[in-house]
Amino acid sequence: MQEQAVPAIPGNMLDLFRRALSLCQNAATSLQALVRDFRDCRSRATAIHALENEGDEVTAAIFAALHHDAVPPLVFADLKSLASGIDDVLDGIDELATILLLYRVAQPAVYLLYLCR
Repeated sequence: MQEQAVPAIPGNMLDLFRRALSLCQNAATSLQALVRDFRDCRSRATAIHALENEGDEVTAAIFAALHHDAVPPLVFADLKSLASGIDDVLDGIDELATILLLYRVAQPAVYLLYLCR
């Protein structure tokens, strides 16, 4: 059985994916902090929203790089799906922080604390 070579992904695209994942991790950590301590909810939710906006810019840069660089079609689909998935996670974190702020949640439910640990 012959091994198949993994297609090369341009270095700039790998850097963009690293940045997107870093933003996702920072947003998740910020959400954990928000859920554990609701003081100053507005500024924490605003900071999460800023991370999400930056993530949107990185996702757009990934899509632009996908269309600009010579990427095989199957790899293109996988990378597009990965970028979309990372963006969806950031969107969900931002949405939760916004809901907590808009509905003026004073104390998180035990379930939310469990999910955010």
